[in-house]
Amino acid sequence: MKVAIKKVPNAFEDLIDAKRILREIKLLKYFDHENIISLLDVPKPEAKTGYNDIYIVTDLMETDLQRVIYSKQVIKNFFLILFILM
Repeated sequence: MKVAIKKVPNAFEDLIDAKRILREIKLLKYFDHENIISLLDVPKPEAKTGYNDIYIVTDLMETDLQRVIYSKQVIKNFFLILFILM
């Protein structure tokens, strides 16, 4: 099984970013759908204090929506509707 590891550097530097990251983790943990990546793990740091980075382990996807949108390949109307519905 291939996984993706997202490193969030300086996760606690900005309160708004820290809340956004926590929200992302909670939503990924909650969702169970084939079109949404699954949260596999959030490794705990060795110590309760003194760490800055968070690592989020998810399923590995072949591509992401941003890459699809900005590619030069023509997107058919059917797929545009699917992206909007997501």
